[in-house]
Amino acid sequence: MKMGSSKEIGKIEPQGEIYKCPSCGYQDGFHVSFQLNRKASTGEVYLICPGCHSRFRIGWKISISPGIEKEEA
Repeated sequence: MKMGSSKEIGKIEPQGEIYKCPSCGYQDGFHVSFQLNRKASTGEVYLICPGCHSRFRIGWKISISPGIEKEEA
């Protein structure tokens, strides 16, 4: 899985505050992306470095809630 980049997806072990890119040293945090599995109503969170665009798995999983219902006017 490439997620829009030809680079390998790395892994970060969650410890303390996570804000520094291990690839380039960028120190102002990450963008967040999701790989969704709609059939299983789950997903995985990926971190993307704004500096070098490296992507990282961190082991965070999410559950997808049913769609937002429209409010009646």
